[in-house]
Amino acid sequence: MVFLKPGEDRPCLTVDMWIDAGGHKLRHRFGRAMMRSAARMTYDRVQALHDGKRDTDSPDLPEGLLNALYGAYRALLKKRKEQGAIDLDMPEDAYPSAKTERSKASRRAFGTIATG
Repeated sequence: MVFLKPGEDRPCLTVDMWIDAGGHKLRHRFGRAMMRSAARMTYDRVQALHDGKRDTDSPDLPEGLLNALYGAYRALLKKRKEQGAIDLDMPEDAYPSAKTERSKASRRAFGTIATG
């Protein structure tokens, strides 16, 4: 499903979370907003940018953004490990019934599903 297209305004729900270095959530705030995606970003592309591999098509990101996001990830991962969370690295299609239910819900909410 592709609902975000670069350069198009889309309504969204947001959450701002403040997390300390130990992975503890200090506070949060929910809101509604309009967002405009600057670029299509896959997990591999974000990792490449974080690793310093830029190409001519790379988006201009605010200074320090990826470092801050990866820092939050490391703090939350540390907290999960301390709590003994199980990490199941399974393919998405391992749960076809859940995927089917999400697709049905999306069709009801948006009328159609864009693929790509």
